Amino acid sequence: MRNTVSRNLKFFVWTGGSWAVFDAFTAAFMSVFVLALGASNTVVGLVSAITFLAALVSELPGALLSEVFPKRELIAWTGLLSRLLWIVVALVPFVADNPLWWVVSVFAVIRLIELLGDPAWTAFVADIVPKRRWGAVLARRNVYIGIGGLLASLIGGFYLDLFPKESALGFSSLFVVGTVWSFLTFYCVMQIRPPPEDYHHHGFRDAFPLPKVLWKFSAIYTVYYFTVMIASPFFAVYLLKDLGLGYSWFVIAGGIATVARILAQPHFGRLADRVGDRQIALVCMFGTALVPLSYLFISPATWLLIVPAQIFSGIVWAGVDLAVFNLLLGYTDRRHRAAQSAVFTMLLSVSSIVGPLVGGWLSDTVIVAGLSGIPLIFAIAAGGRMITAVFFLSVPEVRVKRHYPLGVVVREILGLHPNRGYEGKILSTVRRER
Repeated sequence: MRNTVSRNLKFFVWTGGSWAVFDAFTAAFMSVFVLALGASNTVVGLVSAITFLAALVSELPGALLSEVFPKRELIAWTGLLSRLLWIVVALVPFVADNPLWWVVSVFAVIRLIELLGDPAWTAFVADIVPKRRWGAVLARRNVYIGIGGLLASLIGGFYLDLFPKESALGFSSLFVVGTVWSFLTFYCVMQIRPPPEDYHHHGFRDAFPLPKVLWKFSAIYTVYYFTVMIASPFFAVYLLKDLGLGYSWFVIAGGIATVARILAQPHFGRLADRVGDRQIALVCMFGTALVPLSYLFISPATWLLIVPAQIFSGIVWAGVDLAVFNLLLGYTDRRHRAAQSAVFTMLLSVSSIVGPLVGGWLSDTVIVAGLSGIPLIFAIAAGGRMITAVFFLSVPEVRVKRHYPLGVVVREILGLHPNRGYEGKILSTVRRER
């Protein structure tokens, strides 16, 4: 049993790294790809909203499918089929008269198919990762995701700079490479040996009504994520258009945040296992409000301020992503985790769809107190994140019984030693391999 668990965790971590390379070569460049095809800010917002619109359509059918088919096979095959469609995205600019809307349409189909496996994935993770190790194992996987995504995005960014900004050839060839790479992700998923599953005793309807704590958690995080998505899709637009950076500098800016996230993950993993996920989420959610706020002080003359802003962004988002996913696993029931996580994702998707559309409309049409365009939505996002983070005080901790005051948690976070944590993780990995 111990050997099976260790083997599963190894491939679980590798799956994250291989998927990150694929994603960095494809979806990560989707916003700048549609910009190259002539998209407006509103269309960029629409592209960002597509994933969440697809979640509204696919999550509940995906939860139902997870009761009929083995989770591993459902995850692997929906993932592979959706990734193969990136070949179509790559070809569209060369065969269609109006490629922009064809690309957007195919991207929507990709997300619809991909997200059919999402509820099964959430339940699958909880099945193969021991609860007491959620923080450490998921943090390690996130490190691999960060490294794979960073290296691939750097390669992709410098590669795209070899082509004119309006050229589709660089993007298309990058999408083809990403699609070929995705077969490695399929292989890694199929190597995981999940525990025996129960497909029949716990029907989909048995998952309802949702626990009150899950409703509260979902509602608060949905509002918070709306404030995130008002601004998030437009950081790329701001860097490329407002600041006039090239694709390589755009990727470097993202890479800075990714490196910070990688180095912070081991620290947050250990800290979450010790002091709890709720406190980590609360502090880091408030910290994310300072990211768009800092961008109000960045202009073409002060563009180097991107470096500290991105470092801080990577650190706080490492904490949010890890802690919120752990809380979701904790608030959902093991027997109904696929269905309950599907409802969470659907609720999240509602405001996540509206957020980019509202952000695009605000940036194109509204002026408030002298602010307009993307700086306006940065200011709105900062204020909204600060307010909604406070409401997270009302949700309970799941895994850790002892209560740690926020002041203690903040001091622990500020005592972060990312290099030491990362080196320790690498050394321990090397020892196990030997």
